[in-house]
Formats: sequence, structure tokens, C-alpha cells
Amino acid sequence: SAYANHIEQVFAKYDLPIFMDYKRSILLNSCVEYIRSLLNMAEQNFTYESVFRYLRTGFSNISQRDVDVLENYVLALGIRGYKKWQEKWVRRTRGMEETELAEVNRIREQFVVSIEEVMSVLKSRNKTVSDVTKALHTFFMKEELQQRVKEYQAKFESEGELALEKEYAQVYRIVIELLDQFVELLGNERISMKEYCELLDAGLEDAKVGIIPPSMDQVVVGDVERSRI
Repeated sequence: SAYANHIEQVFAKYDLPIFMDYKRSILLNSCVEYIRSLLNMAEQNFTYESVFRYLRTGFSNISQRDVDVLENYVLALGIRGYKKWQEKWVRRTRGMEETELAEVNRIREQFVVSIEEVMSVLKSRNKTVSDVTKALHTFFMKEELQQRVKEYQAKFESEGELALEKEYAQVYRIVIELLDQFVELLGNERISMKEYCELLDAGLEDAKVGIIPPSMDQVVVGDVERSRI
């Protein structure tokens, strides 16, 4: 852990293939970030940070070009709160044409429609762990999340990023198994979004993906206890 970053930088500098032999946390995986930021939007009532954290994961149904357009408008007018996102925006920024405002509203509506069903559960008052988890399952199915994760996996495989390919091959299963455990252990317990976010983060912090060396033509770097075999 003390030398890993330095070793990766030096080997990259000399263009030497390397495999870092350790179990990776999935907290920073973009699929996991997509799920966490979705929950954070509900918990934080659509703050600027939570909304654009979600939109920039690469898993939302909004293109990056449209996210940029939306972000410029939201920053200019200081928009926050789910109610504001549900309403049609009528104010124009300086120099903005009517057609540009219509385009912003199109993107806003596309975003709101995609999440309104899951948000109706996440923002309800008397929800249980089972209610939230089932709503997430339904949302994942509607958004074809598993298929999109597989597309990332195939992309990393084609680019030769075999460690990332192995990570994405495991991440969806890990998340679903964790959510299923929530229902099994706490299903009928009432829960706030803050508590559910904390529960999910605690589970994900303990979830690691084990990656075997994806290629023989690499230098393997690890500690004596883990890598001695």
C-alpha cells in the first residue's frame, strides 16, 4: 500500500505491463457511483452536486453534450430541489433564445421522466428497506443496467484493460447480492434515505473484487503474504 502508486507510475513511464495484485474496492466503480448518486439525489433533495454527480457517471440516459447544456443553465439560475426539476423552466439566461430554453426543457423532462417512478418510492415517508430495494431493482431493469455494465466490460476487453474487464464482470452481481441481503435481513424495517445510503455504503466498503492476473506477459506486484504462492 505504501509503494503501489509509485510503482504504477514508474512502470507506466517505461511502458512496462504490470499487474497490481490486491483486492479492489468497488466504491469508485462508475456503476456503483451511479447507484449511490441516485440515492443521494433523493436524500439531498436534488442539490446541484448530487444531480450532476449522477448525470456524469456515464450510466444516465442523458448524453454528455446535453448534461453540459443542462449544467450551464442550472448554474446560471441556481436551481435546486426536486419540485423545481419537475416544473417547466420559463426563465432565460442572458442572451438565451427561446429555442435554447425549449432545448433545456427537453433535456430536463427526459431526465425527470427517467427517474420519476423510482423517486416516488425513494422520497415517500413510510418506506421500508424492502420498498426501496424493490424500487431499485425495477429501475435497474427499466434502465437495462446489467446490459450496460456488460457493454463496459466488452469495451475494456477490446481495449486490453483486462483488470477493469474482470472488475465490471463482477460488480453488478455484487451489488444485487448486497441488496438481496438487505431485504432478507431488514425487509420490513422502516428506513430513511440517509440510513439506507449509509447502509449501502457500509456494505460496498466491505465488497472487494478479486482479480487474477489477466495476462502472463506482465510483472506481478504484490505483498509477501498475499502473492507468495
